Amino acid sequence: MSTKTASSGAGSALSNGPVSSPLLTKKDEDLYDKPLSLELLDLVSESQQQHGLRHSDYQRYRQYCSRRIRRLRKSLKFTNFSKGKRFQKRVVVAESVRDVRFLHILLMLSERAWSWAMQLK
Repeated sequence: MSTKTASSGAGSALSNGPVSSPLLTKKDEDLYDKPLSLELLDLVSESQQQHGLRHSDYQRYRQYCSRRIRRLRKSLKFTNFSKGKRFQKRVVVAESVRDVRFLHILLMLSERAWSWAMQLK
């Protein structure tokens, strides 16, 4: 058997190597070189226990996740509204992740979707 490796493709955009772009300064490039750490299990289990899942209240937990997403986006200045107050959906992509809080947004989005599914069950 022979294994083939692709040097370009969809997976290469998410590589862990340094990001080089003409729009980035040296300080920004240094931010991308640092690995991000996320205590996933502790964060999820603590927030679930404190915000409604102790009593199987999925609606309360979903509302908490929505509020948390809003607070995270606002603190990162990554809101869905531009200066003209028109809605423009902003998606977290690998190139925009500068802080671990961007990963918290993705985590809370998935937790909100999960709690909605459990509420419908």
